Order: sequence, then structure tokens, then C-alpha cells
Amino acid sequence: MELAGLWRGFVLFAAAFNASGDFSPSHIASAGEPSVAFRLGPFADKEELWYPRPDYESGAGFLQRVAAQSPSALFVVHHCPPVARQFRPERYATYLSRSSLGFYEWSRERGTRDVWEGRRLLSTWEELREISRSDTQVFLMRPLTVMAQLRPEGIWPERLDRVTREFLSRDGRTEVLRVLLKR
Repeated sequence: MELAGLWRGFVLFAAAFNASGDFSPSHIASAGEPSVAFRLGPFADKEELWYPRPDYESGAGFLQRVAAQSPSALFVVHHCPPVARQFRPERYATYLSRSSLGFYEWSRERGTRDVWEGRRLLSTWEELREISRSDTQVFLMRPLTVMAQLRPEGIWPERLDRVTREFLSRDGRTEVLRVLLKR
């Protein structure tokens, strides 16, 4: 008798779950595909329903290829914590404004290091200008949702020579800019 009640409860749950929009058999069958992971194509309408997963992996891969060709370049990653674990160039800094919601959870050592890898954390445009004062090239990775917080024309108004988008992530949410600076 108890088993029959348990079975009816499971059937009721499965029916409700199936009707809710949370369930998608093709989602389960294609769980490892980028279209599912990043809510693209047929799964774009699930973006607000399912937990968001931005594509940091393709950006980190792009930066690794660039770092292999330009090992002394400065790489600044804004608001993309997983990149710190996937990308380890010689010169790297995370940028996160002190006014952003995650700054105090994502920083240590009085806001000068990130919590993931203990790498340099920049929180002001002045700090970014200072760390890049001898550079002629900087690579910036930033999510498009917060791109106004890290604008090359605002950071280096006198030194800015040219900005080019070198990469856009598979999900179209994160870009890598190549910033060329005058000496």
C-alpha cells in the first residue's frame, strides 16, 4: 500500500515537472552541448528560467593562445572569476570595482588580491593606469553586461591609440579587447 502511494506521488511530481517548462528531454539528452550550457538556440527561451552559465571557457582559451604569442602582455579580466582558474599568464590582474556587489566577497588582503588564486586585484581606473603605465598593449576581458565599468577611453584618455574587439564568446556575452596605448 505504501509503495502504491509513493508511486502515485512520483507520477504526480513527474507530470507537474513535465508541464512546468523546467523539464526538457532534449536538454537532458544534450546536457554537455554549448547550446544547453549557455542557453543558446532552442534553449534561449530558458535563459531566465534555468541557472545562468556564461561562457568563460572560450574566452580563457583565447587568452591562453594570445599569451603564448605575447608572454609579456598585460591581461586584465573584469568580473569573470572562473577565468582566474583557467588562465595563468605571467602578467594578470582581475578588475572589480569596489562599488560592485561581489567586491567584498571576491577580495582579500584589503581588496588587493582575488580570493581564487591570490592574484592582483584592481578596483579603480587609477590602479589600472598605474599597472599599465609602461605597456603599449593591454588585453581586457569583460562581460558585455558591465562593459561601461571598464571603458578604455575613460581609463587611458591621453594614451589610447586604438581598441579592437579580438574575441566574442560563444554565448555572445563576453568580449576580449586589445587596447593599444601610446608611450
